[in-house]
This record gives sequence, C-alpha cells and structure tokens, in this order.
Amino acid sequence: MNSRMIAAALLPILLLTGGCWDQVELTERGFVMGVAIDLAANGGIELTAQIYKPQQKAGVGSSNQGQPYANITTVNSNIFESVRDIPTHLGRRAQWSHQRVILIGEDFAKKHNISEALDFFNRDHEPRQTSKIFITKGKANQFFKKKPLIENTISQQLKRIQESTAKYSAKSMNVNLFMLNLQLESQTGFAAVPYISPDNSQDQSIALKGLALLKNGKMIGALSPIQTEHLNILLNKYKNSIIEIPCEQQVGGNHPLDESLEVVSLQTKIKPKASMESIRVHIAVQIKSSAGELLCSDLSTTKGEKKFIEKVQLLVEQELRALTDQLQARKIDMLGIGNQIYQMNPRLWRSLKPNWDDHFQRAHFTYDIRISLIDTGMLIGKSSVSK
Repeated sequence: MNSRMIAAALLPILLLTGGCWDQVELTERGFVMGVAIDLAANGGIELTAQIYKPQQKAGVGSSNQGQPYANITTVNSNIFESVRDIPTHLGRRAQWSHQRVILIGEDFAKKHNISEALDFFNRDHEPRQTSKIFITKGKANQFFKKKPLIENTISQQLKRIQESTAKYSAKSMNVNLFMLNLQLESQTGFAAVPYISPDNSQDQSIALKGLALLKNGKMIGALSPIQTEHLNILLNKYKNSIIEIPCEQQVGGNHPLDESLEVVSLQTKIKPKASMESIRVHIAVQIKSSAGELLCSDLSTTKGEKKFIEKVQLLVEQELRALTDQLQARKIDMLGIGNQIYQMNPRLWRSLKPNWDDHFQRAHFTYDIRISLIDTGMLIGKSSVSK
C-alpha cells in the first residue's frame, strides 16, 4: 500500500519534469539540402554539402540579403570522416533528414563503385532514401555554385527537374537512393541514373542529358535524352510525352518538319523465353494517343488514318529495335531480361549468369507495336499546312 501511495505521489512530478535531455537545438544544426561527391586530387573523396541558411528580417518591409544556402567542402578518405569535419567549417552539426539530392561526379563514378560512397547514406538513420540521385558531367560540386532559377536552393531545383522531366517528357528517370540500391543489388547489376551537365547556352541553367549507365556500381556509358525516351517505353515507365514523326517530304519551307503524337497511355510487356541454347524476347507495346501537330498527314478519312497509324507503328518499332541492338552490342542488359529469368527459373539463371553478357548479346527480339488514335485534336483531321 505504501509503495502505491509513493508512486501516485511521484507521478505528477515525473510528468512535470519530463523533457528531451539529449535534444539538439535548431541553432546547433545545419540542415543539408544536397551533397556532391567528387574524386579529390589526392585520390580521396571530396564531399560538398549544401547547407540551408535561414534568412532573418530586421523588420517589416526589409528584404533578405544573400543566398539562402552555404556550401561546405571537406576532403577525406571516406564519407563518414568528411561528414564529421563539416562542423569544423560550419560551427553546427550536419542534419541529413532534409536532404534532397546526391550528386556524384563522372570521374568518381567511372573509377569507384558508387555503392561504397553511398554506404553512409544507407546505414545512417538520418539521410532520406527518397533523395534523388544524379551523375554529373564534370565535377559534381560545380552545380552547387549555380543560382536556382525558381526554388530557394539548387538542390531543391534539381529534385524538381528530375521529377518533372520523368513525368512530362520521359527524357529522364525518377531515381532515388532506394531505387538505385534495388538496381545495384539485382541479379544483373545494371543501373540507370539521370545524367546532368551545365547548359553552356545559359550560365545558370542545367541540362538533363539522359541517363548514365552503371554496371556493378561503375559508370560504363550513357544514353541520350531520345534514347532515354525509348528505354522508358521498353521499361513501361513512359508517362506523358510526345512521339515525333518526320514528314516524308519538305513542307512549308527549307527545313524538314516533324509531326507529333501525344501519348495518352502506354503499356509495355516484355516476355523472355530462355534456355541454355537460346534467349528469345517478345516485346508488346500498346499506345493510346491523340494528334498533337499534323503538318503533312490527312486523317479525315479512314484510309488516311490507317496509313498514318501504320507509319507511326513502324517508326516506334525501328526506334526500339535500334536501342535494343545498341544495348546488345554493348552487352548492357538495361531491360532486366536476366532479372526476369531469375524470377521465372532460378536454377536456369544460375547456369546462365556467369556468361550472361554473351547470352544477352545473342538474344533474339521480336516486336508487336499497336497504336490507336483516340483524338485528332480538331473536328477535322487534315494537315494544317498546305502541300
């Protein structure tokens, strides 16, 4: 009875005195928005962290001065030691829970397995697995010197660029840390990461240049933005974009013109049939579309519409075949054929895996492209340019 009375008396005191004894105040933290990883001159790791810098107003009507971020660079033999050196420059502990992007320089990605550099971000509890990943042409930290066009920091702008480009133009992919880890740990070990470079035509602009291709964590090549569109079709990741169809003859001037077809929906299925003797892959693509620009085609008749659809189907097949031919020539299974075979028949895959690059190179591909036109965009489907 006495122990119960004592506990009852102490309970209100405990509630009143509770608190976070190990709490770190906001003024002791530096919130990392992005991080750039480069190859240092001494062969080590050059890490640059972009820290958000809160802006204070002296009073009503006053404006913020200076840029709302600071870039801190440290050089060490590993990421963790570089992170621990940030307070020696900043005077605050680095906080990683608001991280937006991870940029990896091309030289580093070609010489090092990037999984080793990303190990800290996978093990530590603070960094977000949703952080966007980029491979950069030239040094990664050069992008942190650019001023954002519309966002508060270039890190946030890069995040939005990746998301919007993947969603609206299919000329890149939406790849975060978690997705990259899944790719690197797959049976084939191939991965694709958005590839960016400075835009020489505009000082502060950044251009997405398609995809950097990785094998076993190292960069082995790249795909152009157009090739990236085709890869997105093959991987069933094509959201909203435009198919350009060249006119067969010149129209309205000396420069060749392209018509356009807006993709409303797209579904791709890849079905491999494998044995030790041969690999056969069937690719079926179904596209629902609407006319975007008609400069040299006439869709006002059933015959004209059929001719136009057949032309586009042939064009799409040629483009997809060209990409798969190139991937086969370079022995890069970015289509995940090996991963599918592993899921269907693990025993067969164990026999194929040691020489999978050669098996993939010899694989036979067939295509079934079907396009339906659901809207011409006008009451009439005639060309808008006189022939």
